Amino acid sequence: RQSTLKGIDDILCAAAEGVRAIIPPSIAEQAENVERDEPFYSDTYRTAHESLERYVDAAGLEFLYAIVMRKDGTAYELISNLTPEQKAANADPLKEILLKTYNDASPIMREAARTVKRSIDVAEDEYGYFRSCLVPIKLSNGVVTLFGADMEISDVNERLLRDLLMNV
Repeated sequence: RQSTLKGIDDILCAAAEGVRAIIPPSIAEQAENVERDEPFYSDTYRTAHESLERYVDAAGLEFLYAIVMRKDGTAYELISNLTPEQKAANADPLKEILLKTYNDASPIMREAARTVKRSIDVAEDEYGYFRSCLVPIKLSNGVVTLFGADMEISDVNERLLRDLLMNV
């Protein structure tokens, strides 16, 4: 069981580090001070979002994202792949995701932001019930961005069961 969970966590953390590599620091650093339709920012954001969508599909995970934790403790979504419903509705990520308040920040997510230490979380939010890896970085402006990758708990449980059955 522990080796299976470690393998899942390794996959999640590698994917979260990949999100960090995809998202230009300027997106997080300028997020609160830019107009969404300002051409440089919107083009940079859309390019990063397209890369994120391709990456989440290739990784076979549920969500890849970045959440910014403001100094006052407020969390907001910076970037994420779209949900299947948002894709079906042809949603605009600049309008659906950027700066949307994230009210479901778990205690572990808040602790990861406070300590700026990589963490594994199991939590439920408006999108589902997930096992996550959170990779925080403190930006030059002092704001912490959490890069994350989620796997649905049902997928985690399926892998654990498969591992158990193979080792009986």
